[in-house]
Amino acid sequence: MRAKRSHLRSTGTALETLMEDMDFDENPPPVPQKDPKAVIPEMNGASQAFKKRNTLRAGSKRIIPELEVEATEKSVVNEKLEYLLGDYNDSIEKACKNEKGQKALIKRLWADHEEVVEKCSINNLRHALWEPSFLSCGEGVKLCAYALRKIGYRSAFLLMKKMIIAGASNTTCNHLGQVIYTAWRMAVKEENEDMMKEIESEMITGTVHDAVLLPFNLSSKFIHILSSFSVDNADKAKMEGMLVRCFESVLWIGLESSHDQVRYAASTILLGFYPLMDDDDFKRDECLFKQNNIMLSMLKDECTAIRMVAAKKVLKILGMYWNFVPRDFVKQYMTIVSSIFH
Repeated sequence: MRAKRSHLRSTGTALETLMEDMDFDENPPPVPQKDPKAVIPEMNGASQAFKKRNTLRAGSKRIIPELEVEATEKSVVNEKLEYLLGDYNDSIEKACKNEKGQKALIKRLWADHEEVVEKCSINNLRHALWEPSFLSCGEGVKLCAYALRKIGYRSAFLLMKKMIIAGASNTTCNHLGQVIYTAWRMAVKEENEDMMKEIESEMITGTVHDAVLLPFNLSSKFIHILSSFSVDNADKAKMEGMLVRCFESVLWIGLESSHDQVRYAASTILLGFYPLMDDDDFKRDECLFKQNNIMLSMLKDECTAIRMVAAKKVLKILGMYWNFVPRDFVKQYMTIVSSIFH
């Protein structure tokens, strides 16, 4: 140890000299600093970006004055009080006006539909059925469908005819069809056989007659009414047999008519409702064979319009309902269709 210490004293640098050379305390190295003139613009840029973000956040929120909120809440409360304290006839008349709050009022009326229909006059219920804006609301369609039992099914269908003659739009005709379909579904749900038969005989069968036999400008409107019962818009599995019963009185006669327009209207209906399925299992195959055979006749019809609409619809039917069409018919269909388009 003594030899090691003596060696350090003789060869190593003095400890004090090493500490002085390192100079930790007396002469610290200068800390690099940014130019003050350069710092100010950076701070300004950061503050501007911060302000911009805050502005965007504030701008995305709509500031609603307290007075406006209070006025809106007050108007809603007043409308509810007016409805609760008012008369249903007045409410129906107000709901027939195409103005702000119409749909909300119709929804309230549907919530109390049984009491509304019971206490309202027939004339006011007829007015609701007549008004297109009332039917444009889903609850309005359901309320009118429920009201048919008080208006009377024959009387309501005559009113619908007057609407069509007065120039009802295709959209309104679609809504009228929804009213009839909804009324029939209500009767099914209630298991009311008498109501179902009355709707089928007075409204659905009557619509088919008018769709087939009236001039085209009117028959097309009734076809729009029938569209609510078509495959795309209704639960066809729950309507098996009903459509066959309603169609058989006039549709098959119309398909064999010598009048091109009647034949065209009947063809359009059959092609839109294929396949019509009979309730009776023994008659089902016969009914399908009849439809397939008639479609073959359509493709060979003398009327060009019938051939064209049949060619387009038959291709769609083969794509969707190929399992209902026998192979022999498929071959004949494709042969004729290919000759039409070539």
